[in-house]
This record gives sequence, structure tokens and C-alpha cells, in this order.
Amino acid sequence: MRILHVLEALEGGTALHVQTLADGQLAAGHAVGVAVPVVRAWGGTDDVAPGLEDAGAAVFRIAMHRTAPHPRNAGAALRLGRLVRRWHPDVIHSHSTAAGVIARVVATPFRVPIVHTPNGVHFSDFEPTREARLAQAVERAMAPLTRVVIAASASEADVLARVYPMSKVRVIPNAIAVGPAPPTLPERFRAVAVNRFVYQKSPEQVVRVMAALRARVPDAEAVLVGYGALEPQVRALVAALDPGIVVERGDGAAAIARASALVLASRWEGAPYVLLEAMNLGRPTVASDVVGSRDTVVHGETGFLFPWNDPGAGGQRLAELATDSERVRHMGAAARRRLERHYAIEGMVNAVVDVYERAVSSR
Repeated sequence: MRILHVLEALEGGTALHVQTLADGQLAAGHAVGVAVPVVRAWGGTDDVAPGLEDAGAAVFRIAMHRTAPHPRNAGAALRLGRLVRRWHPDVIHSHSTAAGVIARVVATPFRVPIVHTPNGVHFSDFEPTREARLAQAVERAMAPLTRVVIAASASEADVLARVYPMSKVRVIPNAIAVGPAPPTLPERFRAVAVNRFVYQKSPEQVVRVMAALRARVPDAEAVLVGYGALEPQVRALVAALDPGIVVERGDGAAAIARASALVLASRWEGAPYVLLEAMNLGRPTVASDVVGSRDTVVHGETGFLFPWNDPGAGGQRLAELATDSERVRHMGAAARRRLERHYAIEGMVNAVVDVYERAVSSR
């Protein structure tokens, strides 16, 4: 089968998801192409393309803008159309909003079946913002052009059911490769957050959670690893609330390996890979109780969930872990077991290919 992935993200969970799928699909003997932009917003330096090329995928650079209605995306649609005409994919798999709109508009006249993965649904946001309403309207318009939409969690599927018939929705959880035995915990409790500094990830709320932790446990370490458009606001809030909180750019996986617990305070998710990475490393997570995260974190067993609008509650949960190292170890071990049992890469890759095969056979 000839599979064409289209994504706007060069880094983060979406890129990791496509890399994982492409690796598995190439290993199974499929031809895989990936259309990605040349540069990414926020000044990020990560780029999934070299890894895809090394694995044997055909990489096609198409300039896209992360905002779906942006004028640049009209040119992206034209270039993607020429690519589809030249490369002849059997199925197109789009990822996230901007690439999803471009790919679905382009695929329709070619009668190529299209599968879409949102990687987090903006209109699951409990704040009824203008952007959330627009995102829901866009997805409703795209629904008739979509053969199958893949939700990464059951709670994301419930949100997608607002605009899609359930017959088009398939739940396939994200997955990562299980690594070696988790590293030992640091002597001093260290809470780490790893995410982009953008609205969805709510980095300002992470700062408040960390400040609440250190107000209760002053010798606890708190580290935010990331970058993005909101970095100046994040640093200003740290300076105002607790200058002892560290904000840095760096290797997220390495930061989690040095952590005692992970913090995630997103407004919404699909099924965040950073939670799977923490589970792989045997670390509990304190996460906001939102779509995607609530499916991954088992409250009281592999970590804790807290109301997004109550950062003090998140800080209190971290403080409970900071004063109970045995509980940290117990929850981290439970998280690792849950990863091994429920988030296998082979199962994810096979399920996605099954979706493709059904979509192609029903053309």
C-alpha cells in the first residue's frame, strides 16, 4: 500500500506519532511518503524529516502555516495536489488541524480515501473561546470529506462525536516503544513539565502549580522545559511568583528521566505522548483532568488528576508525592506496568493499517 502522511508539525507529539507509524508501516513493507513543511512556528529546531528519511520514507517539503485559513495554505494545497497526482497514494493520512484541512480538500477530487487524526481537538476546550467555536465549525465542514477520523482516546472520541457520525470514529490509543528499566529517582523531589509554551499546553498554569508545590515544600525542585510563543509570559510569571522555578530549553526525555514526577496542565489533549514517556520512565504524573489526559492517568494509581482551574490542587498533589517517596516509586511502577499492557506500538500500527485497508476497499 502507498501511504501519504500530511502534517504541519515538525516536532512534538504529532511528529513522534507520524514517525512511529511510518517506522511500523515501512517495516511491514508499505511505501510511505510524508509531506511536511520546511520550518515550524515558535522557532523550534527539531525536525522529524531526517529521521523519516533515514527510515526509508519519501519526504516532501511543502510550506504550510499552522493556522488553517492562512493564505499560505492555498499554495500548500496546490503543491500537495501536484504531489498526489505524481505519487499516486492509495490512502492519505492527515494529522492535526491545518494539515487536515489542506489534505482533505485536496484528496476529494482525486477520490483518494482520507483518514484524519486530530492529535487533540481544540473544541474540547471547556472555555468557549472564539477559536474553539471556529475549530468546531471547521471540523464539521471537513467531516463529509473524511473517511475515518482516529481518536487517540475514548474521551476525544466523545468530543469528535459532536461533529462526526460515530460510524466514522475509531479509537486507537497512541503508543511508544518500551525502554529499558527506569532510572533511579533523584534524592531531592523534582517536578518537571515538558511541553511547548502555547495556549493549549497552558504553561502559565504549570507555573502556578509549581509555585503551589514550592509554597508547601520549599526544598522541592521545579523545572519547566520547553519553548514557544508564550515564553516571555512564562518567564515573567516565574519572576513574579517564584524565581526558584527553573525555565529552560533542553532534552525533554532526559529531563523526565531526572524527575520524580511529571506535571501536565493542558487545557485539552488527544492522548499526550509526554505522559507515555513518563510512564516508560517509571514516573507518576500530576495532570489536569481534561480530554486525553484523563484516559491515560489512572487517578490515585499511576498519578493524580486535578481540575485545570485549580492549580493549588495540582500543587497539593505534588506536595503529597514530595513527602512520600515510597508512593512515588509505587505509582511510577504502576505507570510503567500500564504502559506495557495497554500502549503497544505493534497494536497501534496494525490498527491504523486496518483502518487504511477498510477505507481503500470501500472506495
